[in-house]
Amino acid sequence: MTFLRIALFSLSLIGFFIAGGIFFKCDDRKHRSISIFVLLFSLEYLNFLYSTSTIAQQIPFFLGYYFTPIGFLYGPIFLVHITSVIFDRRINFWYHLIPFLIVIFTLSDFFTIADGFERARHLRENFLDRFLYYNYLRSGHIIAYGLYVVYLIRMHWSEVRTSERLYVVSISTIYFISAAVVSLLTEFANSYRDFIWYYLLSSGVSLVIGILLYRDPDFLQNIKKYLRSSLSPSEMKRISNAIKREFESKKLFLKRDMCVNELADLIGEASHKISQTLSVQIGQNFNDYINKFRIEHAKSLLVDPKHDHFKIEAIAMDSGFNNKVTFYKAFTKETGTTPSAYRRAKRS
Repeated sequence: MTFLRIALFSLSLIGFFIAGGIFFKCDDRKHRSISIFVLLFSLEYLNFLYSTSTIAQQIPFFLGYYFTPIGFLYGPIFLVHITSVIFDRRINFWYHLIPFLIVIFTLSDFFTIADGFERARHLRENFLDRFLYYNYLRSGHIIAYGLYVVYLIRMHWSEVRTSERLYVVSISTIYFISAAVVSLLTEFANSYRDFIWYYLLSSGVSLVIGILLYRDPDFLQNIKKYLRSSLSPSEMKRISNAIKREFESKKLFLKRDMCVNELADLIGEASHKISQTLSVQIGQNFNDYINKFRIEHAKSLLVDPKHDHFKIEAIAMDSGFNNKVTFYKAFTKETGTTPSAYRRAKRS
């Protein structure tokens, strides 16, 4: 069990990094909503570890605060994400917070118990005839939103962009299966400790898969096409040269939202052929390839006296990166030093 708890703790840390990376990657609703969803799930991992540890017995200050009320936020946040992907428009999110606020209000007597030991005692003595019903409501609420999302996807399938369909179906399936599993555990688990398998297998792996699919909606399709593709070395060389010409002549790497599908349209090649060419011929994925051009451009700006007054973040933005964090990571990976250290070294 200790190994499983360490693994779950590691997953929670990964979740924080994923949430932060997505949040700062782009400021649209699609990215922000899924990052908040991942963050809340990661915090639930930590809450589980805390609640089932001896620490909670000795320091029960946080006991009972998180699991039940936060469960009523997953559905609304997921709905915001899916509607942003399908319709690219806002929904009246605050209206969907009413169940969450009702739970907070009806459990206010419990949440306002200042003494942690007294709150823990109240939770134990009233779990079966009070808190268990809230857990049922929590599970039902999550499933209801899952059903509603399925309904939306079915009714508006023609409006979903082809490139987004795989992602929408996959992550909705993951959400629904996770909701069903936690509902079964709520009913049949011997104790809260049994939920560790749910967090490890259902939530952890599913969320990682969901994020991978969001970052590249054509991920599975491209793998399928890649395996079927039989590009010859000469074809890959031709595509490689076309990519390089397009990047150098039009400086495509300076576009912050540049993607492989857009490049495919520009050079008249299928995106999976570009991915295979980059992987086999050059030994890089698309992100690493484009970042190499961006970093070379950034290096020229860092040593240019005309840009001495530019901050590192401004250099990053002018080189095609979305934020300073991504720039630092890519620059360090490529050069083995930070942008600031590189600038200082070239000045001396």
